[in-house]
Amino acid sequence: QYVFGGAMALTINPMAVWAKVHQSTSLSRDLGLSLEALTDIIVDVSDATATEINLWANFVHCFALDFVSPDQKELFFDGFQKLQFYCQNHFKTSFDQLNRESQKEVLQKLFIETNIDSFPKAQQWASQIRSYVLLAFYTSERGATKQLAYLPIPGKYEGELPLQPNQKAWTL
Repeated sequence: QYVFGGAMALTINPMAVWAKVHQSTSLSRDLGLSLEALTDIIVDVSDATATEINLWANFVHCFALDFVSPDQKELFFDGFQKLQFYCQNHFKTSFDQLNRESQKEVLQKLFIETNIDSFPKAQQWASQIRSYVLLAFYTSERGATKQLAYLPIPGKYEGELPLQPNQKAWTL
């Protein structure tokens, strides 16, 4: 529940989001670059390809665009504007143009600081981004098969088993 935001994970079908990802082309260049940079930092898989990172970022965008409440959607998109404003004020460049160490420092500051000038809901936004990115990663083929324990069919099938004396049979 912590990773996926509680009840949200119980009501959203990730496969519906993935279907939308493969149909969507509405991600703007600036948002896309920043979202890819954030995704790369949060997932932090050293051998992740640019294509995988792009897919995960697109999942996050589609999820925020079509599968969350209006309040969460507003926080998501407003947060990106505030992130760019913050980076312009402190680094004189956009988030995606920062080097990886500076990007990590900015993200860490968003998680830690409770009162950032010009970014009042920074912690809430950073947590939202992290939960969306982790949902994208762990529901992707790579996350589900290489990072999590994966059994295509749980257990093994044994059609007929002898029962021991007084042993109950299994039911589904």
